[in-house]
Amino acid sequence: MRTSWKCFFVISTLALTAQSAASARTWRVELNGTGNFRDIQPAVEAASPGDTILIGPGRYQTLHPIVAPAWTEETIVAVTKDNLTFVGAGVDQTILGLPTFYAPEGKDPKGICSVDSYGVHISDLTIENMEQGIYWWRGTLDVQNCRFRQFVSAIGCWVDGGSIRDCQFEISNNGEALVSGMTSSLNVSGCSFVGYGQGFTTGASAQNIVFSDCEFRDNRTAMVYDRWSTGSIQNTTIAGSISAGLMVTYNSQVALEGVHIDGGQYGLFISTGSVVTGTNVILERTSVESVHVSSESRLTLNNSHILPAIGLGVGSYGYSGAPVVLDLSGNYWGTSDSATIAAIIFDGNDDPSNHCTIQFLPFANGPVPSETTTWGDLKALFR
Repeated sequence: MRTSWKCFFVISTLALTAQSAASARTWRVELNGTGNFRDIQPAVEAASPGDTILIGPGRYQTLHPIVAPAWTEETIVAVTKDNLTFVGAGVDQTILGLPTFYAPEGKDPKGICSVDSYGVHISDLTIENMEQGIYWWRGTLDVQNCRFRQFVSAIGCWVDGGSIRDCQFEISNNGEALVSGMTSSLNVSGCSFVGYGQGFTTGASAQNIVFSDCEFRDNRTAMVYDRWSTGSIQNTTIAGSISAGLMVTYNSQVALEGVHIDGGQYGLFISTGSVVTGTNVILERTSVESVHVSSESRLTLNNSHILPAIGLGVGSYGYSGAPVVLDLSGNYWGTSDSATIAAIIFDGNDDPSNHCTIQFLPFANGPVPSETTTWGDLKALFR
């Protein structure tokens, strides 16, 4: 009897799931009137949770109010249902935003906005000329194959999970591409962040923010993990930053694997009790310090390249407690002379009041393989 009830329960559950999937509707929005609606917001109001809204070619610029407990703002799409899917006709076809940049004084207009704990899927469209592209409070956020340009903040999110994949951020006007507030998990992959401004920054206590296979180019500062935030960066290139490639500050923790930072005043800037670990990292052509580490922070960096154009390879400052040794062994410094390497390191050997020593021995006599084979193979490289 128990087995029969178990089978009945499974069959009933599958039937309900299939019924729910079958009942989900697809709505078409077309500016030329051939769809269900000419504007996106009426489609949202007609939709039920789980529905899909297909958005045809053209520019969608009608503004609608969205009300939060502390403010009322204008937005092109106010998302008021859970688990909706928005699919454009392509990044060169479907555009949300006014023809010119719109950010009136005292207002914060948005492209797509939610102030409730909803999940959403957004793909294949461009958001431009709005102060904020996407504003998402709680819930989950999945954005794929979208373009963002002419913004103050392209995506601002405080989510309980999500992903941003294969998106292009064209940063201008000193804007910020991606701002992640108190977020519990966010995966960013295959994205490009190009232009003067900030590529990515966290708010306080953003946890498990993971980047992979991304490109940051010509930013003011490319990436900032701040105030007790955590995450990892893999197979990502940061090139042409004006100030710093990656900043990890105020007790944040970040792991690096296969990261290439080319240029900038600072490659890695680590401060105020933060912790960074890295392997297969390339730091090159920096003009002040390839690595800046200060205020009781911790750094372990191995199997990597530290190649400043000018200035220091590593500078350590502000260690006043118990003596600290930072492990930077097994790296390539562009030379096989230990005295030359020591000369581009500033630590407790240069200032005894600084209780931090950089352990760079043994070091690699030549470029370190990007993929480790065996320890026996690597030992032949080290002095």
